[in-house]
Amino acid sequence: RKNHARAFSRLPVTDACDVGGALATDEELDREFVESCRDELLSRAWQALEQFERRTGRPLFSVLDYRARNPDASSTDMARALTERRPNSEPFTAAGIRKLLQRARETFADLLLAEVARTLDRTDRHAMEQEVIDLGLHPYCRSAIERRYR
Repeated sequence: RKNHARAFSRLPVTDACDVGGALATDEELDREFVESCRDELLSRAWQALEQFERRTGRPLFSVLDYRARNPDASSTDMARALTERRPNSEPFTAAGIRKLLQRARETFADLLLAEVARTLDRTDRHAMEQEVIDLGLHPYCRSAIERRYR
């Protein structure tokens, strides 16, 4: 989702890219490329989580999205707010929200790792770990890698 990560933008196809009035260095271009790739992968994982929620009815996207937008909200506040959004459903509890948040994070990590895997020629553990480290996604994917390669 564009709200969670900047939209993927292709780098200009020219002989030299102008960044801030100066010629961009290879290092700057590499950093911009990695950031664009990371943002696109995060966006795709958010979209996949939202589709998962629509398909299953499990509010994992809603819970994680609320947390991302309201990082300081307590579990009680989250339960109240999310219950208001789903008035015909059973009310959320603080404990239920904490459990849903844990499941949402795990599912998001699994979906993100699946997106990374689609970009690779080989998906052995070493290749996957190196790619998520290079992209700065290791904190998100560490647990998913452990689950995937048990």
